[in-house]
Amino acid sequence: MSLGAQLNLLFAMAIAGCALGFLYDGYRTWLSRGTRNKVIRACVDLLLWLVGSILVFAILQWRSDGMLRIYVFLGLIVGFVLYMKSMSRAFRWIWKILFRIGSALFGFFVLKWWRILSRLWKR
Repeated sequence: MSLGAQLNLLFAMAIAGCALGFLYDGYRTWLSRGTRNKVIRACVDLLLWLVGSILVFAILQWRSDGMLRIYVFLGLIVGFVLYMKSMSRAFRWIWKILFRIGSALFGFFVLKWWRILSRLWKR
């Protein structure tokens, strides 16, 4: 593997580390909303690890044919730390807005229509 390809892989893994930080911020924001059910929390934990693993594996396959080297881990850690130090606060605010919009849309489209349809079925 040439030096250029290794640097390219390091940069791609740093971006993947930032993406993992973004996913983790979404998870932390979702947890702060007060999820108490342990089964749902365990499923979301599993989903977070699954999506993160698939993301890293896909980038690793795309950039280096799946070769795992020490600078892959270095790139992931550097990208994650840079994301947490520089962009986490702004993206957590964005995640909060997205969750607020999503719950409002869910409340309108699903719950409101469910109440309307259940009243019609009772007649």
